[in-house]
Amino acid sequence: MNAYLTFTRILNNEIHFIGLENPINANEIKNQQLLSGQPVLCVIENKKLLSLYLVRNDGFINQIFGEIDNLFQLNTIKDISLINLLKYNSFKFYLANIFQILSFDEMNNFYQLMTELENKIFYNFLHTEIIDFKKLIIREINKSNWTQEYKKRFIEKLNKTRIISKKLLNKKIDLDLSGYRIYINTRI
Repeated sequence: MNAYLTFTRILNNEIHFIGLENPINANEIKNQQLLSGQPVLCVIENKKLLSLYLVRNDGFINQIFGEIDNLFQLNTIKDISLINLLKYNSFKFYLANIFQILSFDEMNNFYQLMTELENKIFYNFLHTEIIDFKKLIIREINKSNWTQEYKKRFIEKLNKTRIISKKLLNKKIDLDLSGYRIYINTRI
């Protein structure tokens, strides 16, 4: 039994965990409404997913699949998220900045469009080699279902957004593992 910290890659109910061979029972979590780019903890044994935990922004984990909390039985979590961490932090930073131009009402009204744009960006680019993050985001904005007015505002905001700091760029995913006696192995 092994635990891995990684990201999801999801489109049209196809679920993948970046950096892992897909578990044979991955289709059992299709109803969990996961999005691409979500940090997750997967516990896998013999190519079968035993437990799945969502990692929230505050570091707390929430088990969404599996009947047993398998983390109590493990000593180590293998952190394979580090491979894609720079891309994850960059996309998260730039998307947060462009969505800041929306009012609260607009955020409520356009929640679905925001989610679709974010999901497409993480699905298409989180696992690939990237040189120009802004260029890729602009391309996805132009292909999205947003009106021309919003596309223009997003692109203007993105072009004015400063470069992400090294501190934010290298920020690891926080995990609150209090209550567990588990070590995170980042040397994979």
